[in-house]
Amino acid sequence: MAMLARLGTELALAEGILTGRGESGQRPSTVAGAAQAVVATAWRTHGTRLLRRRPAVLDDWLTGLQHQHDPVTVLTYLMSMFGLTHVSEHRLTGPDHMHSYTSTLVLRDARGRAHRWAVPPDGPCSKTEADKATAQDVLEILAAPADDLVETLTEAESGLLRYLLQAQLDGLGPTNERQRARMVSGGLLGTDLLATGDLDAFRAWAERVWTLLGPDATPPPDALRELYRQVVHDVRVGPRSLVSRMAADEGSDDASLVRRNAAEAVRRAARTGPWDVSVRDVVQYWWRDQASRAGVTLRDDIRREVALPLPSQLGTLHETLAWCGEAVEAAGTSVDVELTVQDGTLHTWIGLHEVDVRAACDDFARLLSRTRPCTDCLVDDDHVLLRLHSRPETAEASPLAAAGLDAYLCDPSETKDLTSSGNP
Repeated sequence: MAMLARLGTELALAEGILTGRGESGQRPSTVAGAAQAVVATAWRTHGTRLLRRRPAVLDDWLTGLQHQHDPVTVLTYLMSMFGLTHVSEHRLTGPDHMHSYTSTLVLRDARGRAHRWAVPPDGPCSKTEADKATAQDVLEILAAPADDLVETLTEAESGLLRYLLQAQLDGLGPTNERQRARMVSGGLLGTDLLATGDLDAFRAWAERVWTLLGPDATPPPDALRELYRQVVHDVRVGPRSLVSRMAADEGSDDASLVRRNAAEAVRRAARTGPWDVSVRDVVQYWWRDQASRAGVTLRDDIRREVALPLPSQLGTLHETLAWCGEAVEAAGTSVDVELTVQDGTLHTWIGLHEVDVRAACDDFARLLSRTRPCTDCLVDDDHVLLRLHSRPETAEASPLAAAGLDAYLCDPSETKDLTSSGNP
């Protein structure tokens, strides 16, 4: 039990996360039971390693949990971040034995504009239950653009959504890391879509919101641009980012060493771009260095279509080739590299002979996919596939979409002093 208690502390689990049947006098929620099952399974699989490093998938899942908060608490916290205030007005209806309360939420934004919203009771309910029903309704309406449900809203619901979105933009101020994490977990202002790199979904969200705001919508405020930039920075290289957690792994086993080296390689990829060279220049530079240490078979098929990756992605390409080259050198084998272009995306297929590719490259690949813009890296049993996607078109994007895309494409970890030579 002492080890389990320590695990709970190390994982920074929310209150009630380990509550299960028979362990508490309070009735546990369904989500608490599911969380307990996930943590128990992770403990059975990883054991005491969980005390040194929280798996990214478990971390992301636990970070997003808000089951311990009722809708009123969630909405109150949300409004406080945007300078919104609210009061609830209650109206009693029905006969004595069938009392019901209607809760009307009176909202007031940072500019003093007010909006009222109420949910008719569905049977007898207390004031608390009425408050929860109204708050939940507001939260669901606010989430509509992310799920493409805007067109299904009534005129009154659209009006509330428009009011809330404009209030968020007008009342947004400086944020700290904890607030930004809550925004991402709550899907506020499209931050969750930027954090996961789902640019198509973010652009669709932004276009729906911009259309909803109407022709009188003003350009996105500087505070929103700064929020987007900081969210991207938090996810890529912030204190709670995957790369920072891997770099801080203090284990002495081989897996911990691989994680620390992977974190340093990915950070190096960020520091050494952008380069004013071509993809072929990067590959040839690596090949000249690698051929003297391990066999290389290179197939270049990029002549059929032009590959124009982001300049900052060239450092990613170089570090990936170097990482795989070191793996085959350590195994005393050879490496095969094939370059192709499909729909503007550069595919670099790297075959590793007689290497445990998953053990050697899994952490490195996940870090690249999380940290580098327009990049994903996939690992199979015998190869690594690096895909460098072209810059998304922003010419016809709405100002809101452009603000988010610009923040995503900006690489705050790049340093200019390492790019003056224009060579790898």
